[in-house]
Amino acid sequence: MLRLARSGLRPMVDVRQIKVRPDVPYEEQPVEIMDSRTQTLRKREILKVLVRWQHHGTEGLTWELDSTIR
Repeated sequence: MLRLARSGLRPMVDVRQIKVRPDVPYEEQPVEIMDSRTQTLRKREILKVLVRWQHHGTEGLTWELDSTIR
Protein backbone atom coordinates (compact mmCIF):
# COMPACT_ATOMS: atom_id res chain seq x y z
CA MET A 1 0.00 0.00 0.00
CA LEU A 2 1.34 3.41 -0.90
CA ARG A 3 1.22 6.20 1.61
CA LEU A 4 1.60 9.89 1.10
CA ALA A 5 4.96 11.32 2.09
CA ARG A 6 4.70 13.98 4.74
CA SER A 7 7.31 16.67 4.76
CA GLY A 8 9.11 17.55 7.94
CA LEU A 9 9.27 14.06 9.43
CA ARG A 10 12.82 13.22 8.34
CA PRO A 11 15.59 15.50 7.17
CA MET A 12 16.43 14.91 3.52
CA VAL A 13 20.08 14.64 2.41
CA ASP A 14 21.17 16.21 -0.83
CA VAL A 15 22.82 13.51 -2.95
CA ARG A 16 25.36 15.98 -4.31
CA GLN A 17 26.73 16.49 -0.77
CA ILE A 18 27.62 12.80 -0.29
CA LYS A 19 31.31 12.12 -0.81
CA VAL A 20 32.52 8.63 -1.70
CA ARG A 21 36.02 7.73 -0.55
CA PRO A 22 37.73 5.43 -3.08
CA ASP A 23 40.49 4.47 -0.61
CA VAL A 24 38.11 2.56 1.70
CA PRO A 25 38.44 -1.19 1.06
CA TYR A 26 35.30 -3.18 0.42
CA GLU A 27 35.49 -6.97 0.47
CA GLU A 28 32.56 -9.16 -0.38
CA GLN A 29 32.26 -12.34 1.68
CA PRO A 30 30.42 -15.52 0.63
CA VAL A 31 27.58 -16.39 2.99
CA GLU A 32 26.10 -19.64 1.75
CA ILE A 33 26.57 -22.25 -0.97
CA MET A 34 23.17 -22.70 -2.59
CA ASP A 35 23.87 -25.39 -5.22
CA SER A 36 26.69 -27.24 -6.98
CA ARG A 37 27.23 -28.76 -10.41
CA THR A 38 29.94 -30.43 -12.44
CA GLN A 39 30.88 -28.87 -15.76
CA THR A 40 32.76 -30.93 -18.33
CA LEU A 41 35.38 -29.17 -20.45
CA ARG A 42 36.90 -31.55 -23.00
CA LYS A 43 38.43 -34.21 -20.74
CA ARG A 44 38.33 -32.29 -17.45
CA GLU A 45 35.51 -32.01 -14.96
CA ILE A 46 35.21 -28.78 -13.00
CA LEU A 47 33.11 -28.44 -9.84
CA LYS A 48 31.20 -25.15 -9.63
CA VAL A 49 29.13 -23.87 -6.71
CA LEU A 50 26.32 -21.32 -6.62
CA VAL A 51 27.29 -18.77 -3.97
CA ARG A 52 25.13 -16.19 -2.16
CA TRP A 53 27.16 -13.10 -1.29
CA GLN A 54 26.99 -11.01 1.88
CA HIS A 55 25.45 -7.70 0.80
CA HIS A 56 23.35 -8.96 -2.11
CA GLY A 57 19.95 -10.55 -2.13
CA THR A 58 18.90 -13.22 -4.56
CA GLU A 59 20.32 -11.09 -7.38
CA GLY A 60 23.81 -11.66 -5.98
CA LEU A 61 23.99 -15.38 -6.74
CA THR A 62 26.99 -16.33 -8.88
CA TRP A 63 28.57 -19.56 -10.08
CA GLU A 64 32.16 -19.79 -8.80
CA LEU A 65 34.85 -22.45 -8.95
CA ASP A 66 34.84 -24.68 -5.91
CA SER A 67 38.58 -24.26 -5.46
CA THR A 68 38.34 -20.44 -5.19
CA ILE A 69 35.58 -20.54 -2.57
CA ARG A 70 37.30 -23.03 -0.28
